[in-house]
Amino acid sequence: MEETAVRRDAAWLWPAAIGLSTVLAVAVAWIALVLGHTTVFPHIFYIPIILAAYRYPRAGVPFTIVLAASYLVLVLAFTPVSAELLGAVIRTLIFIAIAAIVAGLAGALHAEQQKYRTMFEHTGAATALIRNDGTIAMVNREWQHLLGYAAEDCTGRPWQTILAPEDRERFSGVLPENSDEPFELHLAGRDGMPLDVIGTSGSVPDAGMAVLSFFDITDKKRMEETNLFLASIVASSDAMVTSQDLDGTILSWNRGTERTTGYSAGDVIGRPSSILVPPEREGEMAMILAKIRAGEHIEHFETVRVRKDGSRFDVYLIVSPIKNRAGAIIGASTITRDITDQKKAQRMLEAANEEANLYLDIMAHDINNANTVSMGYADYFAGALTGKEQEFAEKMLASVQKSAEIIRNVSTIRRLRQENGALSPIVLDEVIRDEIRLFSGSAITYGGCTAIVCADDLLSEVFTNCIGNAVKFGGADVTVTITVSDEDPGTVTVAIDDTGPGIPDDEKPGLFSRFSRGNTKKSGKGLGLFICRMLVQRYGGTIRADDRVSGSPGEGARIVFTLRRAPAAGSEKTISHP
Repeated sequence: MEETAVRRDAAWLWPAAIGLSTVLAVAVAWIALVLGHTTVFPHIFYIPIILAAYRYPRAGVPFTIVLAASYLVLVLAFTPVSAELLGAVIRTLIFIAIAAIVAGLAGALHAEQQKYRTMFEHTGAATALIRNDGTIAMVNREWQHLLGYAAEDCTGRPWQTILAPEDRERFSGVLPENSDEPFELHLAGRDGMPLDVIGTSGSVPDAGMAVLSFFDITDKKRMEETNLFLASIVASSDAMVTSQDLDGTILSWNRGTERTTGYSAGDVIGRPSSILVPPEREGEMAMILAKIRAGEHIEHFETVRVRKDGSRFDVYLIVSPIKNRAGAIIGASTITRDITDQKKAQRMLEAANEEANLYLDIMAHDINNANTVSMGYADYFAGALTGKEQEFAEKMLASVQKSAEIIRNVSTIRRLRQENGALSPIVLDEVIRDEIRLFSGSAITYGGCTAIVCADDLLSEVFTNCIGNAVKFGGADVTVTITVSDEDPGTVTVAIDDTGPGIPDDEKPGLFSRFSRGNTKKSGKGLGLFICRMLVQRYGGTIRADDRVSGSPGEGARIVFTLRRAPAAGSEKTISHP
């Protein structure tokens, strides 16, 4: 502020000094000529001439010509003697010559000053001139930008005030000492944010000042800290993290890799990364590096690697290109995860799954065959016996039928888990009528439909379970009504109503959950409706429980589900799983 204010306040001094000295010179000349003196007084004209030529090099010579002409007029007016006139002309020429010389020198000096001023403003560093007393004399734009202070807020202040507290004692001297080597220090910006900088300093000969420059390395320091943080994570990670150049030469090797492979970093850095590759997979590294050179990323590539002791282990690799600042690919980083235990567990799981499937096959085939024979005998005895014996036979028949139902449901779930077959157009009317025939002893009302839906051969299980539940829980006099609505262009809605006891409102949300049976006394594991939900969702629809009569749960239940309508014949649309 001080330096700028002084320059601003001094701007009027030069014109004032030039004007005042000009008036004084003319006045002295006039008085001297009146008194008859012609020899000494002309020298006073040098003062305004030199001042004007120095401060205003371009205007200095014209100004001097005018001033010299004024002097010549005065001489002619008061001493029209030829000898005096000749001397006055010679002095006039000398005035002009001196003005030209001073203007030339001043112009060169001003140009030199402007050159250094421009260099000062555009050094690329935050630069200041420091006086002998330690106060700031001048700062450039980069200094203002770095610290957030305007020039007038900086000048006149001790330069140490911009230092962070921890560095003020370290730089307690009035002036920073000359330093052949850059030094690092911490500044505090106007907003209070810490700044990391590299500083240089030097004295200005014969000026009693020092030059102080700062280069902002805050972002670089943050990046270094981030890199160190990330490097420490990589170094201590259990994952194997390595890097190699485009020739496959190992460049880095973390502790996780050391622990897993048995090779230390010193053993392998500078060696080819193929030392971990089994002989039968020797072409893998060439393939991987070729993809890296092409800028590709390799995700979850499963393979086998070899430890230092010769033992093999299963791994998956994630390999990514490493680029330099110009964006050129210069190497590859590899994250290797040991999946030996995972692969072992997977093999054990596959074996257990095969064993479980064997048991399911036995249950679905052999036990089901035994159930069929048992149902035949139970049905015979239920018809041949009377009284208590007939009741026992009917219960035995119901139990065997329930066993067969459980086996069917488990087999359906197994198919749903294992198969993901394509959906196809299914004529809904045929499926419904086939299911109604299975319940020939029940009162079922159905008006027919023409809808063709996206499903598979398991669609019948939805109707088997929904109708079966209505008959089972509805009692001997239950009536089941099936309606199909296909007003929506893309969806078919099926509603199965019964006149049974209905479903309480608090049980409806969880009715289609696994093993949900509600508060019924009937036997069962609750798998049927769970299977219905799985199948309907498989077909891209939804299923819900409702009341046959809205708002009256005790007057019967309604199961409503939707199915996707199959594309019309010749349509380009394909049928796929949702």
